[in-house]
Amino acid sequence: MAKQTHLVDIYKNTTPRRFVWGVLLVLVGIFIALVFGLNVQPGQVSTFVMNLTSSKAIPIPDIIVPSRLSIFILAFITFGMGVWQLAKGFKSLGMLIGVLSFTFVASFLVWSAAGISFNLEGMISQSLMGATPIALAAMCGIISERTAVINIGLEGIMLISAETAVIAATLTHNLTFGLFVAILTGGAVGALHAVLCIKYKVNHIISGTAINMLGTGITTFVTQKYLESNIDLLNNSGVYPPNPRYWACNIRK
Repeated sequence: MAKQTHLVDIYKNTTPRRFVWGVLLVLVGIFIALVFGLNVQPGQVSTFVMNLTSSKAIPIPDIIVPSRLSIFILAFITFGMGVWQLAKGFKSLGMLIGVLSFTFVASFLVWSAAGISFNLEGMISQSLMGATPIALAAMCGIISERTAVINIGLEGIMLISAETAVIAATLTHNLTFGLFVAILTGGAVGALHAVLCIKYKVNHIISGTAINMLGTGITTFVTQKYLESNIDLLNNSGVYPPNPRYWACNIRK
């Protein structure tokens, strides 16, 4: 094991790897300057709106930057890091990936917002709300793999749990009870996956795929057959109100 780790370290520090990342950074820097920078008119500014129209949170000043100058600075940073990578090399691969991602995304946003205003706060809030379920599922997948069971049926488990939570909360007029039902449902479907994989030796991928198909099919059927025609009775659970004790709730509202 120690020998394999040593070989991996040697590979990471080889010249070809350093050359590839250096050339990639240089090319991306040139691409940012030519494609984004030169396609922006001189004097244009990019305005990033940091507040929603209906927001009651503490107002944050909008970010206003000169478009062309900002793009050229980002291109210079990327190009300069590429040259340094070719000459000396960075020890941290994660830093290279982070800088490359940041400069490219930031320059793209500045270019797209040149001469207009862009609601950055709205984009970030929507991204966080959309990414939260994916991040939670990824954490569950990591925990499952620590037990030597691959679980790719997380989407199906979340679909079934969400639907049972809505139905239970609507029938009882109690959001906490709906949340409790969702936890029990997710545990039950996860237990089914465990029994199939551990006791009956079913292939993990096949079992997870079957759970995804089951979750998609059963939730679609129940929604079209019962929930859409009985909204007040089965599909009107409501949502938890923002909790003033948590400062993060005031950012969105």
